Order: sequence, then C-alpha cells, then structure tokens
Amino acid sequence: MKSLFATIKTIYAQDRRLILWAFGLAMLGMAIVIAAVVNLAPGVADGTIVRYSDSGGYEKGEWWEMLSFVLMGLALVVLHPMVAVRVYEKRGGSVAMAFLMISILIGLVVLMTLLRLVGEG
Repeated sequence: MKSLFATIKTIYAQDRRLILWAFGLAMLGMAIVIAAVVNLAPGVADGTIVRYSDSGGYEKGEWWEMLSFVLMGLALVVLHPMVAVRVYEKRGGSVAMAFLMISILIGLVVLMTLLRLVGEG
C-alpha cells in the first residue's frame, strides 16, 4: 500500500494530467452508481427494464439485476484508477493514459446503456 501512495505522489509530481483523467473516471463511475441506485425501485411490482432481447425490444427483469450497473460503477471508481497506477509503474504514462481512456469509454457506454434502459421504463 505504501508503494501505491508513493507512486501516486510520483504521478502527481510528474504527470498531473493523468491524475485529472483518473479523477474524471472516478466521477463518471460515481454518476453511474448514483443513477443506478436512484432507479433501482425494488418496490415496483411489474419489474424494471434491465436487458435487451433479440426478439424485438427490452424485457422486464428483477430490480436486483440493476445492481450490475452499481458494481460496474464501483469498479470504475476504485479498481480502474488503482490498476492505472500499477500500469504507470510497469509501463509508463502513455500506456496508463490509454488504459484510462479505454476505461472512460467503457464508463460512457455503461452510462448511456443505463440511461436508455431507464428511459424505456
């Protein structure tokens, strides 16, 4: 854990842009978590639209299936920035930046999917 914080201090001193992108990724993950938790609706009897069916539209599911969005948001908040720090240690700043950009793209796809599912309900 000490090496993780030492690496974060090194990144802050040498490449603050990487810290800003990691912070942006964390904010995107928190937006996903908040949007998913607000729209869980466990008391709704008819279910929540949570998945896309090949037979022509969205299908209703159980409220706990929306927890996958919460877990993905938490992974984007906690795990991806930590992995980016480790990638920075091993491969350097450009590869860590590429990893963060890919993570942000994944987060945007997850957020757009969540908002579309919520909008269909």
